[in-house]
Amino acid sequence: MAALSSSGEAHVNALYSVSRSLSLAFGSLLVVFLSSRIGLMAVSFLMVFVQAGDAVIGALINDPMKTYGPAFLAVVTGIVLILLVRDTQTN
Repeated sequence: MAALSSSGEAHVNALYSVSRSLSLAFGSLLVVFLSSRIGLMAVSFLMVFVQAGDAVIGALINDPMKTYGPAFLAVVTGIVLILLVRDTQTN
């Protein structure tokens, strides 16, 4: 949020980040309220890529906490997504 008060290119990047975050949060809430299994899989799929991207950025700036945390979440989310897809196919 602090980046929103910046100017120039940093401000534009902050706006894109806020837009991405709010869209994913709204989509997640919508999936929960609609009890949509397919929607949950779609949001999970997107989050795997968001978290993997965050891990790559963390690696590029040589920050272990910003690398391993998102990488771990991407792997766990991916595993849960695979299990959810398999469960959906068997039912």
